[in-house]
Amino acid sequence: FNVGRILIIFAAAKSWGEKVAIEGFHPYVGLVVFNLAIVCMLFLLRPFGLSLGGAARSAPVNRSPYRPQGRLALSVTLVVGLALTGLNADLRQLDNVANSLGSPRLVSFAQNRETPDGWQLNESARIDWARRFFGSDSNWIRYIYSSTGSGQMTSNLPIFADVIDTSSRSALSAYGVEACYKFHGYRIAGKHSVDLGNGVIGGVLTWTNTDSNTTWTSLYWHWPIKSAKGTRYERVTLLIADNAGGQVAAPELRDDLTKRVQLDVSNALRDGSGSGVSARIAQTQDFLAAFGRDLVSRRIASPDH
Repeated sequence: FNVGRILIIFAAAKSWGEKVAIEGFHPYVGLVVFNLAIVCMLFLLRPFGLSLGGAARSAPVNRSPYRPQGRLALSVTLVVGLALTGLNADLRQLDNVANSLGSPRLVSFAQNRETPDGWQLNESARIDWARRFFGSDSNWIRYIYSSTGSGQMTSNLPIFADVIDTSSRSALSAYGVEACYKFHGYRIAGKHSVDLGNGVIGGVLTWTNTDSNTTWTSLYWHWPIKSAKGTRYERVTLLIADNAGGQVAAPELRDDLTKRVQLDVSNALRDGSGSGVSARIAQTQDFLAAFGRDLVSRRIASPDH
């Protein structure tokens, strides 16, 4: 019932705004929901062999109360407690992106322009026609990363970075990366979620334009950013072409056990595992994930954070 109460407040905020949810629903919905819960509990007294006041009832002849063995109960409690402890510990990483009230801590890519060691960043194009999808105040800027060959991560192919920021979070959800590729009829393979550090989860996939017979690998993630006009939302998409002569190198990604289990479960539920691609494509996906993790860490560590 409490979870239901929280979801009602969220639904009110989405439909009618924060003021209606916090000042209208929040003070009163709890009183209604908790009283409904008590009424339901009263109706459930008899099935559980309980009663309110009066003489104590004897237990049914053929029914004995179930008492689990002490060791089993303690073992189950310990396992569940450790699992929840690990999950809750991960939540602290989200403080780097937004505070406990949801206000963003990060500046925009256009302001920070994080660039890994051994790479150069240049602005390539501004895509204005997409404002009819992402909002009149949205910006879509395409950048190009070029490797100088002197850092830990190297590539003889450029990395394109499409950065969209908008005040409409729903627009980014409605026009997602994977949905866009499917709309154009591209063939998608090797899609799965990756840990980019600091509580940021990205999606990686490889797609092929069958008309031109070109293949690309994309990594994307979303997060809120702060601006002078309030909270905005940013999607960063990194793209690199599949080229037979392409060579990429990056340090091996290392995930903790808890995060790896979470992502494995998430990928299984979303029908994605990263399998079904060649060794070269798998290496490219890992390289792009390492590149994205570097960008995330640099944005988190920026002086304006």
